[in-house]
Amino acid sequence: MEPPSIQDPSVHFRLFGRVANILFVDGHVESRDDPTRNPPLPTDPPWQIQLRDQSNVFDWGTTDEMWDRD
Repeated sequence: MEPPSIQDPSVHFRLFGRVANILFVDGHVESRDDPTRNPPLPTDPPWQIQLRDQSNVFDWGTTDEMWDRD
């Protein structure tokens, strides 16, 4: 899973009922209802952006805070 600073996150969430359940490596689960869509890469074709919209695919977060990369 890559953080937003990589500009090509490898994990996205599909929201059903506007809620995503996220399992953390420490074993706890959080239900999140704050969908985030980071700006697409310049190389993303328009059809890919439309598919994300149609399929309710979102990123998780706009900062690296949850990745604890320090």
